[in-house]
Amino acid sequence: MSAGIGIPYREGYEYEYPSPTGQINPYNTPKFEETAFFPMSGDGRYEVTVRVMTADASCMVPLQCMNDVEMASDSGADMILVTRQVSDMLGYQVDMLSEDYNFMVQGKSGDATVFKEVTTWIQIGNMRPLQVPIGLAVNADALVENLFGNRGTIDSGEVEALYSSRGVLYRESMSNSASNVSVI
Repeated sequence: MSAGIGIPYREGYEYEYPSPTGQINPYNTPKFEETAFFPMSGDGRYEVTVRVMTADASCMVPLQCMNDVEMASDSGADMILVTRQVSDMLGYQVDMLSEDYNFMVQGKSGDATVFKEVTTWIQIGNMRPLQVPIGLAVNADALVENLFGNRGTIDSGEVEALYSSRGVLYRESMSNSASNVSVI
């Protein structure tokens, strides 16, 4: 399977990245960690840093085209949602995306807001990159903070999240089950 952005991926096969000449360089294949730990913040919140690929279509080496995005790890969030400011920073021209990308998000306040869904690559810590759907806020006031949600990560069986009083540990899934959230 190819993601269409230069990352060949097959189950059980190590990622290979093309060199600037387009040739596969076996000495330049990054090694990924199986876990990523994020300590609990001083105010008792689970905050994570996730690298998100930019919208740059000319990018040949995805790991070089990612920006760090601070997110609240929210086991109740359906999917990754990012603010309009982050959408712009990543280079997504949200206003140019057709209505086919629209979906509605209803927050705790009860108000529904429009987001645009795109599929991109993310990396949690130094773990293996994942191709996941993310929601881009259309309006600047649609989202107070970026949220790390479950779709494409936890619910796909690719990643497990273990929450404790010290922080949150993400690890490559050992079970491929859809309920990979634990509190320890």
